[in-house]
Amino acid sequence: DIRWLVGLISDTGLRLSEATGLAIDDVVLDDEIPHLIIQPHPWRRLKTNGSHRTIPLVGFSLWSAQEIKNDSTCQYAFPRYIRNNECLSNSASAAVNKWLKIFIPKECSVHSFRHSMRDRLRAVECPKGIIDQIGGWSSSDVGESYGEGFPLINLSYWLNKISISPQYLSYFFIVIAVYLEKSLPKSTLAWLTEKPPFSKDEVTKSISLFTATLSSKLATP
Repeated sequence: DIRWLVGLISDTGLRLSEATGLAIDDVVLDDEIPHLIIQPHPWRRLKTNGSHRTIPLVGFSLWSAQEIKNDSTCQYAFPRYIRNNECLSNSASAAVNKWLKIFIPKECSVHSFRHSMRDRLRAVECPKGIIDQIGGWSSSDVGESYGEGFPLINLSYWLNKISISPQYLSYFFIVIAVYLEKSLPKSTLAWLTEKPPFSKDEVTKSISLFTATLSSKLATP
């Protein structure tokens, strides 16, 4: 379930606690636009009022949500991190970062996915109001607090522009290393070279996607 947790965060910009505290009913796949409902639960509060939101599922996050739903046996999306009606997000953070460290530079962490979300959306010229709504970030513009916000179809349009397709995941790790001028662990390089080669177009798309995606904030814990 660690892969699913990373995947879910990667294309949604969720806070780790928001993801680990999801109820299985918060994962909505039978709608015209599959989405997550980020709402408070007895086992997990939300950080701010603006954190209560709905986020479309695209790319790697959609794949992860489908796996979570298919594997579900209880009311929690990630039951391993719920105990005594409490969300153990710190335990989740430790487990995910331990898993990630064999793939990514030591300066990065699971929070890097959320930190890079703003830059990924800026790179495709997404409007600031939509960026704030996707990430549940507070806006300094009082006027943006009125109304119900942007509809799912608008959010989906912009998220699809930056979505991570599972078929490009191998190159994701390579581009992180190149961008940060770091070396990948030998175990990761061996794992990557065992994968079947992708076409030139797939490699080009992957590299351009992630070059636009990553920024200096990626290395910020």
